[in-house]
Amino acid sequence: MYLLELTITIRDPQTDYPMATGNSLHSSLTRKSPKEMVEEVMGNIFKEAK
Repeated sequence: MYLLELTITIRDPQTDYPMATGNSLHSSLTRKSPKEMVEEVMGNIFKEAK
């Protein structure tokens, strides 16, 4: 078994308004570990924030 898709949404804790979202989708041919997928999504979210 492996992680197929991961979606992360960062929300304002007071208003619950979504401030950023990121998604990672990998089939069995291009699969990554869950840690790698989290790093990929978070890296893309914070790269956009700069």
